[in-house]
Formats: sequence, C-alpha cells, structure tokens
Amino acid sequence: MVPNLRDVGGVRTGAGQVVRRGLLLRSAVPYASDSAPDEVAWPPTQVIDLRSADEAGPDHPLAAVAPDIVRISLLEALRPDGIQGADPQVRERMRTGGLAALYLGMLDLAHAEISEVVNRIASRPGPTLVHCAAGKDRTGVVVALVLRALDVPREAVVADYLQTQAAMPDVLRRLQVQTPLDPGHRVPPSYLELPVHAIEAVLDRWDDHDGGAAGWLQGVSGSADVVDRLRDRLLEPTTD
Repeated sequence: MVPNLRDVGGVRTGAGQVVRRGLLLRSAVPYASDSAPDEVAWPPTQVIDLRSADEAGPDHPLAAVAPDIVRISLLEALRPDGIQGADPQVRERMRTGGLAALYLGMLDLAHAEISEVVNRIASRPGPTLVHCAAGKDRTGVVVALVLRALDVPREAVVADYLQTQAAMPDVLRRLQVQTPLDPGHRVPPSYLELPVHAIEAVLDRWDDHDGGAAGWLQGVSGSADVVDRLRDRLLEPTTD
C-alpha cells in the first residue's frame, strides 16, 4: 500500500462547494508494487514528483503505469549548486530553523516551481498524484496552496496536513529514517513531526497577501486565469 496516500477531495470551500474526488491525490514516495484502497483512483494519470534528482534516481517507480510523470524539485535551494540559487545564509536558515523556516523558504525560493505544479494540477486530465519522500512537507505545502486557492477554510487545510501523523510509522519504515536533504545523516527530530505552527506560518503568509492564497498564486504564476482553471477542474459545479 502506498504510504500516506489519500484523496484530497471531499472537503468544502467557504462558499459550500465540494472539492471533487478522484482528481488530486497526495502520498509519500510510491513503489511499483504498491496498491491503493478501492476508493482511491489508481494508477494516477499524472505524477508530480517533488523530490530532487539526488533522492529520486533516474527512473520513477510508477513509470510503467502512469503516462505522465514530471519531477519538479522544491528543495534545490538547499544545494550550493541548486538551480534556485539560495545564498548560504538562507540555506542554513532553512536547514536549521525548523519546518516553518523550511516551508517559508520554499515559498520564497521555489515559487516558480510551486506555480508550475499547480498549473499542471489545473491543466492535466485524470487523477494527479503529488508526492515527495514522506508526502508531508513539500507535498503538504503544495496541497495547502491548492486548497486555500479553492477557498477551503484554514481549519480544513490544517486537518489535512495533520492526517499524515497517523501514517508516519509506515512512512519512516519506507524511508528508513533517512533525510531527503542529506541521505548520509539521520533526519533531525523536528523533521519527523507535524507542528501546527509550521503550516500556520505558510497560511499566514498567504492570508497576509493581497487576494490571499489565490492572489499569491496569481502573482507568482504570472497567469490571471490559473485560479479559475484550478476551480473549474477541482470543484463540483454548483446546483443553482
């Protein structure tokens, strides 16, 4: 079974619309031999792998069953030669400042990549799986952005983030307690947790932006219609 796999659909927006099921999935890294519960659309049509090349290797485990697989790394800033080009002080703050610093650093340095992920979710047919190594941090930030751009209430976004806690034993068995940031060292204890303040820091950043999460997304994407496309694809139509 894929660790930490779930369908993000079923929650309601502030206006009462329902997020469609069967279109946006999140998980830890899958294996080729993994199965999924009957209620989860599987295999996905599109897979968005948020891991770095160092973590992922040349071949994705779902390459034989998923027709569209793309890697969009969100943590290249932590590599001195990473394409996101963070300076040493920023990298050190992201490494040592806990998960809130890591999440906010992703918003600052990988906003173009995050925008690309959301554009793919909004544009590709069929179920999309978004995953990283644990399906907790990088995946958590992306899913939180999608849900808030759809106007899903903060408390529901936090609740989705915290669902990963029950899956952590399975996730850690799969990862063998190795950090995706530095496979030669054990994960800092704080990285195994799901602190509410970390995801709240991200939500606060978006809420403080003009237009909220939707406004932030439009700003970093340079696309005026990205939120409309996301809502058209992921929200059940109203019955009025």
